[in-house]
Amino acid sequence: MPLPELLRGCLDEKKLLTRDLPGYAEYRRKVRYRLLPGYGDG
Repeated sequence: MPLPELLRGCLDEKKLLTRDLPGYAEYRRKVRYRLLPGYGDG
């Protein structure tokens, strides 16, 4: 899968989750790095 398609999929998923999943917008504010768990946590 080419990189542009992967990035577009990630952005589309973020929009969908923010719109449809209660609490996800707050989670995004608290957790900065979601693609690579543990990266940048401390």
